[in-house]
Formats: sequence, C-alpha cells, structure tokens
Amino acid sequence: MESPDGINPPGVSEERNRSGAEDYHLMTLTEDYHIGKYEVFQAQWEAVMGTPADRTCDNNTTYGVGDNCPVYFVSWDEIAGTDGFNRQA
Repeated sequence: MESPDGINPPGVSEERNRSGAEDYHLMTLTEDYHIGKYEVFQAQWEAVMGTPADRTCDNNTTYGVGDNCPVYFVSWDEIAGTDGFNRQA
C-alpha cells in the first residue's frame, strides 16, 4: 500500500495497556513510502530469509510461535536493509 508524502496525522493507538495521556503529533513525510498490507508469517520469513526470525523480546517473553504466527521484533534493517526481507522476497 502506498502512503504519499506530506503531513499525516498519526493513527490512534488502541493497543491494550497503553497510556491515554500519550501526546500525538503530526508527521511530515518527505518521500512516498510503501507498507505491507498483510503481516509476514514465520513460515514466510524462514522461506525467504533462510533462517527463523527471532521469537523472543528483551525480557525473554515469547509470543505466538509457529508457521502461522506473525514475525515479531524485526528491525528496519532486517526488512529494508541491503540483505533484508524486502530485497530477498
């Protein structure tokens, strides 16, 4: 999905356990960008990248594990970097 450059209001967070007192601000995008419409699942990640995605966060908490669970804790470089998912897919 394409998002054009310009001034964009942020989305409203409906995540659980988020503070209602968070400050929202406008973002100015200087270039168009594309964002995936669907989640990348662990089986897809492994098929494209050749290795399983990291499944634990900093405090050793794990979330859903399995081929049909989404990939978690992925850095920008792992997605958009020279050897990232977008370049391999």
